[in-house]
Amino acid sequence: MPGRIGSAGEGAADIHSPAIFLFALRFATCHIDAMKRTVLILSLVALVVLLAIAISFNLPAQTKQSRIIALKQTPESVFTLLSDVEKLPSWNRNLEKVERLPPIDGKDAMKETFKSGRSITVVTMESLAPTHLVRSLRETSVDAFGGSWSYEITPVTDGCEVALTENSYIKNPMSRFISRILGPTRRIDQHLVDLAKHFGETPNLRSNVPRARP
Repeated sequence: MPGRIGSAGEGAADIHSPAIFLFALRFATCHIDAMKRTVLILSLVALVVLLAIAISFNLPAQTKQSRIIALKQTPESVFTLLSDVEKLPSWNRNLEKVERLPPIDGKDAMKETFKSGRSITVVTMESLAPTHLVRSLRETSVDAFGGSWSYEITPVTDGCEVALTENSYIKNPMSRFISRILGPTRRIDQHLVDLAKHFGETPNLRSNVPRARP
């Protein structure tokens, strides 16, 4: 019996030993540090989200972007290509198909279906061969997005210059923010690059500013 009592006493002494106390302290400290890191990460995420929301509500719903590309083609050949709407998917990377629709308000209309699955209705508002073409988007989903693309084709000595201007309206603030992050001229840049590649040319884009004189 005395031997057993001694064993129990030794066990009790082990429970309160400095090593076990230090282990428990370290465990508690690590747990607290992990909670602090988690709270910090969640706070940073919340701050980024709030900042994005604040920025998005300050971005204008209506924007205007212009880009120019020089091509070694005649204005007539470029205008003919842009006017052949059924063949747009053959050179535009984003389009799956284009279907002509009955005229809307007496103007030519078409349905563009993108490779993403989204479809939009586009109306040719103005057409003056071979230098001027304006197409307007007719959005059906509560005017979430709208706008127009205007082409100005100017003859130059070695071909022509195509100026594409996008006038856009984006109702949703977060959509405006995403558009700004992806690049406000991304869509028209891709379109003009595809246009140049169709003619076998190396695309060289610039903003809608006058060329520097030599």
